[in-house]
Amino acid sequence: MVGPLKNRETCPAACKTQTPAIPMIVGVCALLAIVAASTTHSLAENPAATDRSAAASPADSVNTLKTEIERLSTRLKKLQERVETSSNPPSELNAIRTKMNELAQSTAALALLTKKVESLDARVAATDKQVASFREQVVAVKEQRKRAADSGQTAFPTHHPETPSDGDITTGINAFKASRYKEASDLFRALTVSRPDDARVWYYAALSHALATNQWKDETIRLFNKAVEREKAGTPAKALIDASLASVTEPSVKKWVDYFRRAAQR
Repeated sequence: MVGPLKNRETCPAACKTQTPAIPMIVGVCALLAIVAASTTHSLAENPAATDRSAAASPADSVNTLKTEIERLSTRLKKLQERVETSSNPPSELNAIRTKMNELAQSTAALALLTKKVESLDARVAATDKQVASFREQVVAVKEQRKRAADSGQTAFPTHHPETPSDGDITTGINAFKASRYKEASDLFRALTVSRPDDARVWYYAALSHALATNQWKDETIRLFNKAVEREKAGTPAKALIDASLASVTEPSVKKWVDYFRRAAQR
């Protein structure tokens, strides 16, 4: 049972691709047989034609047979070319493949545009956080002014006007948020001289110096300790410091601020 079953197995794909040529070759052979039979029949019915054929030279007969074979060979070649051509994919399939490639390229471009939109959303969200931080600072300033008015004191020392100094601090904070740490470090370093009593100046001086130099000890610790000293002294109010440092959200950086601010509250 095993042998016969094996002989009945389906022919591989390579065999199938050659099968269409077999009926055509058989057809050509049949055509040759019909031509030979027709020639024999005509010779039998016409003795005179037989005599004339006998009188013809063998070379003429050979040439005639060669011509017929060449004609049939040409037809067979054309039939084979048609069979081979029919196995190629139709032009409609090529058009579909072209459209699919164009669609894939369009999809890739759309994915890139989506990433750009997501990046823009992140920037808008960061801007919203900055606006919220500024609003908190305004509220804190108003509260400090109100407390100063109730106690009969000015909100800020006369030699440190509020607007110019806070404007310088805001400029430094913006540079810090934009990751221009060297620029921010220079600005806050100057503010530690012009406004040494402001804890915000010292906190940002420490952070920008550490990020600009990648050094989190020695000078950075000294600047943080000065910030703790000024926060313990109450300059400025805790609400102002909270609002100013609200923009420090990077966990690895924020943990330094939280550590030293806890020390300031002991």
